[in-house]
Amino acid sequence: MNKKILVSAELHSTSLPDYGEVVTLDISSKVSSISKVSEVKIVAAEIPYIADNIIADLNQPTLNIGGNPYTITVPVGYYTGAEILNELTTLFNAALVAAATTYVIIFNYYASIDRVIVTAIDTTGPTPAAFTIDNEVPPSPINGPLLTELIGFGTGSILGDGTATVPEPIGTATSIGALNVVMHRFLLITCDEAKGDQAVIMSIDTPTYDWHDGIVAKIQIPTDVDRGTVIPYNNAMAEWIALTKSLDSTAGIVTFRLARNRYRTFGQPQVQWAMTVLFS
Repeated sequence: MNKKILVSAELHSTSLPDYGEVVTLDISSKVSSISKVSEVKIVAAEIPYIADNIIADLNQPTLNIGGNPYTITVPVGYYTGAEILNELTTLFNAALVAAATTYVIIFNYYASIDRVIVTAIDTTGPTPAAFTIDNEVPPSPINGPLLTELIGFGTGSILGDGTATVPEPIGTATSIGALNVVMHRFLLITCDEAKGDQAVIMSIDTPTYDWHDGIVAKIQIPTDVDRGTVIPYNNAMAEWIALTKSLDSTAGIVTFRLARNRYRTFGQPQVQWAMTVLFS
């Protein structure tokens, strides 16, 4: 049986000494007494949950109504379901008032069906024949949820024109999924040396995605967690994850990354986190 090596440390990034979501460990001095290290597992971790679900580059949706576009900017931060729906209603209607229109739009959540329904009307005339809400064109790779995904509409435009499979009243649109402000309730710790050369995002059930390569810990986020809560992880029976190359006393660098399910990066602000790593 290979010798097991325990590394326990509060972790920091090289470029940001106080906080970090990418951690490089040099274990070369730890493996000098054995020929190689070929497996890794995380048996414990403590990570503050500070995931902003509205982030820069993905916070400017456009409402197209009455043939005219109205773009808003949602302040970056973490929002509950009620908060994001109220914010969208307030910001879009302020934009419509500023443009001297007679349009009103409302975002409502209906618990009985677990869906968001968006309603657009013209207060002085007929309900608009169609309206759309479009995401800001996201960067590549996407490092956060699209706003329409947070309110259950997937990645495409929110379309309200009465042409749904079960036609809705003109001027309304019902989400295809549940309100999901956390956007997949997992934190991930990945390891560059374990992910292989062809790491990709793979679809499980569109529009849900997951990272299939390099995951060394998948940590459940409680449903009632508050922003800033420290999420503990303890798994003495964690599986060993094979490294793509053996490490020794001359090449003992291992890089870990903190991630959210689906998204490669954890998002701002960066967080200070700790973990206990076991090598074999």
